[in-house]
Amino acid sequence: MARGKKKTVIDTAHPHTIKKFELIEEYIKSWSQKLVLYENCNTLVFIDCMCNCGVYFDDDGNLIDGTSVRVANALLNVARKYPCKMVQLYLNDINKEKVAGDGYPCRQMVHAFDRCARRLRGLAGQRLDLC
Repeated sequence: MARGKKKTVIDTAHPHTIKKFELIEEYIKSWSQKLVLYENCNTLVFIDCMCNCGVYFDDDGNLIDGTSVRVANALLNVARKYPCKMVQLYLNDINKEKVAGDGYPCRQMVHAFDRCARRLRGLAGQRLDLC
């Protein structure tokens, strides 16, 4: 009887997908910095409903950050630099295993964002949720 291949929640990202991660990350960095400068912009919201577990393997087997982790890091930097602005990041995936485990990067970003929120403003303001 043949053994089944061990299943992992971490998918492989090919070069074109990695380029997409990089482009979205740079766009979010630029977009968020512009928006927070507007007086009437009080909240930045980013929703990723296909966040996967937050990381991928590249074709060489190296672990790389996906869109959700890159965007969360970029917005976490904005939240630290502009504590008077609210930042909301919602992460979800159709596969609950990819967002449910505490060891997965999406869940780790929730904890990092929540720690930053408590430190900057008590419990009010920023929020990072997994739907």
